[in-house]
Amino acid sequence: GDCRACRIYTESLLASIPSPVFFKDTHGRYLGCNTAFTDIMGVTNEHIRGKTVIDLWPSDHARVYHQNDLDLLEDQQQQIYEYEIKDKQGDIRPVIYYKNVFRDENGGGAGIVGGFVDISDRVQAEKALRESERNFRMLADNVTDVIWSIDMDLKYTYISPSVKKLRGYTPEQALQMPLEETFTPESYQKVIQIFSEELDREGEPGVDPDRSIFLELDTVRKDGSIIPIEVNATFIRGDTGSPTGIIGTT
Repeated sequence: GDCRACRIYTESLLASIPSPVFFKDTHGRYLGCNTAFTDIMGVTNEHIRGKTVIDLWPSDHARVYHQNDLDLLEDQQQQIYEYEIKDKQGDIRPVIYYKNVFRDENGGGAGIVGGFVDISDRVQAEKALRESERNFRMLADNVTDVIWSIDMDLKYTYISPSVKKLRGYTPEQALQMPLEETFTPESYQKVIQIFSEELDREGEPGVDPDRSIFLELDTVRKDGSIIPIEVNATFIRGDTGSPTGIIGTT
């Protein structure tokens, strides 16, 4: 009676877990799964019980899963790794697997309990970010204005190739230069003053967080000559909305 109650409790607990969960024996054969696993993979407890992942989904992916199971049973160290699944629609989904060994009453390895988390949204976001960065750099590489960014310590984090034409320095050289050496002393003090004033305005009623900051300054070229420039800049903001840097064009 106690064993039956324990089994019913365990099945109820598994059914309530929103992430896919499965159990396997010491040979890598499924013992069961929860409802979330069934919803994604399209298989039931009855269908998978006693079968390996190779029996159910023969493929290169399945062979990798099965070998990972055998490795886990041998070294009995938790596994966390990114891989892929093929869902019931036949779509490939990137996931993170979490697996561990469960033990019998004597402390020996009795099988595997595992689950996975779908990370499709994260992967798509990372892909979109990489594409956005690629497009930005293509744009920056082909405009005559100098596009740049600095952090909150006023150190350069990016300068576009057009800095070579404007100031005579390569982007790599310009990135290593202190901001102070970019301008004449008077213009540098003006930059510091405006930067401080704009930070003081943060959070004031009616202040646009996406406001543009316009300055007329004098920059120093590699040959020592001085030329007037116009700078348009705006704050870069983090998830909380606080400034994390400045991006602008010269």
